[in-house]
Amino acid sequence: MACTLLTTTAVTTMVPAAYAGGDNDDGNQQKAEDESQAALADCDENGVEQAGFDCIAIAKSEVEIEPPEESAILSVCKEITGGTSQGSEPNDFVFTVTGNGPSDDEFEGDADCVDVTIGPGEYTVSEVIPPLGGRTLDIRIEEGSDCEQDPFGGIRAIGEIEAGETQECRFINSLGD
Repeated sequence: MACTLLTTTAVTTMVPAAYAGGDNDDGNQQKAEDESQAALADCDENGVEQAGFDCIAIAKSEVEIEPPEESAILSVCKEITGGTSQGSEPNDFVFTVTGNGPSDDEFEGDADCVDVTIGPGEYTVSEVIPPLGGRTLDIRIEEGSDCEQDPFGGIRAIGEIEAGETQECRFINSLGD
């Protein structure tokens, strides 16, 4: 079996980061020849015309960075009336929150509420019902909650929250025989 030895040669080409020559000198920053401020070389007091390894090319333009939106707190609470078997404990139920980046978007129910950090805007809270062994379940959103029962889905609540606001969304389930 014959083997062939291959060799390679690496070639490095140095390319200046930005050309900053021209006659228009502004302190130690030189504008590009076309008078644009797209490429500036800040090279201390060096009289260079190209940004290279001994100076920094700075792109100068108006860059707007939006601060992150302030978040809000949505407390999702679970209350169960009647029944003492499967489906009668708040943690038997699972909730899903959708909206503007909810943190803890899926969790077990809790009578003491679960706080979800969420961005401002519209949200939905959906409840996953466990097997109830043939029993009936009435689902409602507590009157006075900051959310309301979705008219198109009985196991969902809908609402809208503003930045910095704290809201409570309480699901009440009544178990029947």
